[in-house]
Amino acid sequence: MPRLLPKAKLLTEYTHSSRKPRCPAHRGFFYSPYFYAVRWTNHFPHPADNRYEVFAFREAARADDFRERCKAAGIPFEFDDEGSEQLFGIHKDHKARAIELNHLVSAAHRKPFIPHKGLRLAVLLFTLVAVLLGLAGAWLSARAQPAHVLEWGVSAFAPAPWAGVEPISAEADGLQCEWTPAWGSGIGARITTPFRGAWSWSTGIQLARLRGTWNLRHASGLDGRLVLRSVRYRIPVLAGTRVPLTSKATVHALFGPVVDFMPSDAVTSGDALLDTVYHSFTARESRIRGWSVPLSAEVGISWRNRDEEPGFYVGAFFSQEVAKNRWGEAAWAAGSAPVESVRFWSGRAAAGIDLRVILP
Repeated sequence: MPRLLPKAKLLTEYTHSSRKPRCPAHRGFFYSPYFYAVRWTNHFPHPADNRYEVFAFREAARADDFRERCKAAGIPFEFDDEGSEQLFGIHKDHKARAIELNHLVSAAHRKPFIPHKGLRLAVLLFTLVAVLLGLAGAWLSARAQPAHVLEWGVSAFAPAPWAGVEPISAEADGLQCEWTPAWGSGIGARITTPFRGAWSWSTGIQLARLRGTWNLRHASGLDGRLVLRSVRYRIPVLAGTRVPLTSKATVHALFGPVVDFMPSDAVTSGDALLDTVYHSFTARESRIRGWSVPLSAEVGISWRNRDEEPGFYVGAFFSQEVAKNRWGEAAWAAGSAPVESVRFWSGRAAAGIDLRVILP
């Protein structure tokens, strides 16, 4: 078969083991006539030796970051520079950890969807105006058509262990971190449209403000405590049913996806002084994608005298992200010593209570 690539030289860039990865060096580790086949991700099985996973980077900064993370994690790899791409060959024994590091590199170097700050603000303002106009139009339509119900409400996100919202502990490089969820809050509007008897669909928008406590303990014996706040925009698209209890009270149950937007990373920091050594520590919450689609379930009860009068709704909700997306990182710098850090996947569950006012 004719070669479609020049023979690539094999470079053993780094290894933590006396047993170097075995690979077809006589042909060039990354050589294959199918190497430039269409790829959907930046990692793929080696075409000539499926014991290895190849990670390809077109940006030098990402490649350097991936190299340093592999070294810190003790993952041996083969490296080759093909000019347009920098390639890393990693044995399948380390594939899972290498893919996790690859995700962290993508999150750390991800650029804003709209790089220009002024344009971002303009888009946010335009979106806010459009949402307000849409809500105003929906409210006017709701008054003209009683079948539509407009609800304004507030939410409280609860750190509920029974719902899977539990503390997360992680340790690495002499740094211990415990993330503990705290009470959060939210405000939003909801439009509910009945159809087919007792069934209905509901949508709206919610601004959620979540909090978490980060308790850090350094190898020096010094402790740090940080409170990190993050903001989300949530758009539910739920289908539900309702069962009247009395002429005034109705039980509601809803289920469906929620589009969850996290507009930016959340970062907070602190510092301390111990024996003339200055210590600084930070907590950071980031994500691989700026959005996710968790599944949500709601149960509640409404109280309303008549359709033309305001009513009230009290309920509980629970949502669970389908895939891992958000991750946390704690870092500690002591004087001129190297920065120590620990990373972990953030919790995917959220639970809380809803209080709403139903408008006529």
